[in-house]
Amino acid sequence: MPQKTWVIGEEVLATDFNAYVQNQVVPRFATVAARDAAWPAATAGVGAVCTTQDTGITWVARGTPVAWVPQSLSVAGGLISLGSYPGGTVFPAGPEDLTVRLLNNPLIYDATGCKYAGLYTLSFVFTMNTSATGYWVTYVICAASVARSQTSVGHLAFAVSGGFASQRLNVGEKIAWQSYNTTAVGFTNVSVALTLAYTP
Repeated sequence: MPQKTWVIGEEVLATDFNAYVQNQVVPRFATVAARDAAWPAATAGVGAVCTTQDTGITWVARGTPVAWVPQSLSVAGGLISLGSYPGGTVFPAGPEDLTVRLLNNPLIYDATGCKYAGLYTLSFVFTMNTSATGYWVTYVICAASVARSQTSVGHLAFAVSGGFASQRLNVGEKIAWQSYNTTAVGFTNVSVALTLAYTP
């Protein structure tokens, strides 16, 4: 941003006002739609910053073509009931996209995949009706890979298992998950809470 030292009595011309004042404030918009209508990213230019009240997010214009990208964003999915989970089995039967039951949010990840290029961190906590000796292994598949990546090994002594995985992804790339109950115990009332965080 340009800088200027003003002197007493100096006239502030329109070009000076735009360069030294207007373009150096952070505008606030009621909604994302209102922002896009009033100040498209292409007009704002790379490096422009704004906030949206409905989401509480700070946005930065970046990339080619220029687009509004959140400075950071974290979205929690609701508590999802998975039902029963027999011992020695994987759940779901095949790797499942997040949008099937865990998270479908147009701000960060939906049926089209990741909304922005950057680092995604997926954290999750499983709870079940009882404890057992053994482990609950969770796998995450990113960017359409055919291989599973083991992301956590949670001990089940407290009827809770959790973990997280981080991966840099591009716009449109997908995230799938699957977990494995290594014990001989069949759990019921299994539920999972998920959080997906994004940073550029």
